[in-house]
Amino acid sequence: MTLYELAYSCYLYSRDFPRYDISYATFMEATGHTPNLEDPDHRRALLEWLRSWGCRQFAIEWSEYSSAQILNWYERNRNAFFPSNKYLWELTRIDLEPVGEAYQNLSAYGASFRQKGEEQILVRIGQTGAAKILFAIRPNALAPSDGKIRRKLTESKPDLTTRYLPPEEVLNRLLTRSYAEYVDYIISLQTKLREIAPDCEKHGFGLIDLPPQLRRSHASVPKLIDDYHWITITKKKNMLEPASLERWVRREFPDWFR
Repeated sequence: MTLYELAYSCYLYSRDFPRYDISYATFMEATGHTPNLEDPDHRRALLEWLRSWGCRQFAIEWSEYSSAQILNWYERNRNAFFPSNKYLWELTRIDLEPVGEAYQNLSAYGASFRQKGEEQILVRIGQTGAAKILFAIRPNALAPSDGKIRRKLTESKPDLTTRYLPPEEVLNRLLTRSYAEYVDYIISLQTKLREIAPDCEKHGFGLIDLPPQLRRSHASVPKLIDDYHWITITKKKNMLEPASLERWVRREFPDWFR
């Protein structure tokens, strides 16, 4: 990922998928830009935002259950998190290890139930839901993601052998794997930032200035990188050729070249 590719993907994201920015802005306004999972109103806003981003596991009719599960998880795992003023590029593995465990724990919590014949089946929060909730409470350091993005960046593949295992063993294997995958995913984002830091400096700004420089002041740096991955991996949109991309950047961001 180059700085120019990041700029162009963020432009595409804002142009083609504005509803996601709008719903996230609504969530942040509802929580005063400081989500507190102990506050029931904040959890309600969180669930509304998660649904707007496609997390169908949080069924509306099970909202009270989902909210209680998230609160229970937070009360048990709140001490796993580093201070909220820490940025992605400042995180160490010491910071990430307990967060990875909290992510693993959250993935296993229930989000809702679905009916299968006469039986109610538990629907878990899962890895994508967990990643988005962690992003919600640490937006400057952690990022949302979907399965395609995590698998691409960590080079992991679905474990087809789990189909022959008992349900609890399947869950245990998936959770153990999710811990390492999530930590590797966050570290991969740090690598992306190291790649573009020199270009940011070349154009006269730092990593912390990326959101306003890319005209996405409402977003955090991890969210910008997730936008790039969502555009290029999830939506499989192509970047412009290098020469065309540079012409586009020079036209859209003339101040970078003064």
